[in-house]
Amino acid sequence: MIISKKYKYIFIKTKKAGTTSLEKYLLELDPTALNTMTRSVMSSAPLGPHTNVRALSKHTNIHDYTIFSIIRNPWDKAVSKYYFDLYKGTKEVKPIPFSTWCTFPMGLPPDYTYFTITGNP
Repeated sequence: MIISKKYKYIFIKTKKAGTTSLEKYLLELDPTALNTMTRSVMSSAPLGPHTNVRALSKHTNIHDYTIFSIIRNPWDKAVSKYYFDLYKGTKEVKPIPFSTWCTFPMGLPPDYTYFTITGNP
C-alpha cells in the first residue's frame, strides 16, 4: 500500500495482479509517500502491503484520499480459483458445477474484502 499525502491518494496493492511495477512508479513520483512495505507507516497501525480498506479506515480518514488499485479481471480470477480449488481436492470429492460454486463464499476471490468497507460482496 502506498499513501501519498502530497497527491492525496492511497494505492491498495492486491495479490497476483502486477501491482509491483505500479508501486515502484508511484514511489518514484512521490518519494515522500508512505510505503507500508517499510512498516514505518503510522507505527501504531498494523498495516501491511495488502491491507484492506476496512482496516485502513480505522487508522486514517480515507475520505480525504482518492483510493485506487489494480485488479485482475474478476471473471478470469473466479474461473482460475474454481479450477485451482477443483484440482487441489482429492479424487474422492465430487466436483460441483461452476454455477453452484459461485454461490458459496468459498467461490469469492480471497481478496474481495480489500475493496469493501462492510466486508459484504
